[in-house]
Amino acid sequence: MHGRSKWITGSDARRRGHAMRAEADAIVVGANTARTDDPRLTARVGANVVQPLRVVCDTSLRLPLTLKLFRAPLASGTVVACGPKASASRVRALEARGVRVWRLPLAGRHVSPRAIARRLASEGRHEVLLEGGATLGGAWLRAGLVDRIALFVAPRLLGDGLSWLGGKGWALEKAPQGRIVSIERAGADALLLVAVGGN
Repeated sequence: MHGRSKWITGSDARRRGHAMRAEADAIVVGANTARTDDPRLTARVGANVVQPLRVVCDTSLRLPLTLKLFRAPLASGTVVACGPKASASRVRALEARGVRVWRLPLAGRHVSPRAIARRLASEGRHEVLLEGGATLGGAWLRAGLVDRIALFVAPRLLGDGLSWLGGKGWALEKAPQGRIVSIERAGADALLLVAVGGN
């Protein structure tokens, strides 16, 4: 586990993931995911797809400006959500590349998930896909903003690995109860869709 492996799931699961992106109004990732994976966060399912807004949560604006998301042609469809005390010079540097910057309030040490959700809703973006990482997913789940979880499961026996849900957990008797909506094959992998809360 050195961060060099590229794929765990197969091509069918990846195509299904791109279809989910195409259905979303926005994709949100955390700073660690952006730094480690340097993703494009585009829906690669056809020529006429309307691309979702790409949102990166970077509280202190410490991500390198060399990321793909901050370069043309992706920069113009990318937003960075930062805290109120983030560097003004970093804001200017991002905006000079065509990236929009949202200064938002914090919840603890990170940008408030509720503030991001409100800002997205104000722009008419209601179908939001969280792609990682664990800190982001945990924060949005604890804020009550997650209504379903899509888990791709690959039959690879890796042992220790990265968690998909971070932060302080719950005692078993207080853990949120999900409901399995569907289980489907995606090539050699499986997609488990879980409804959260009252959904």
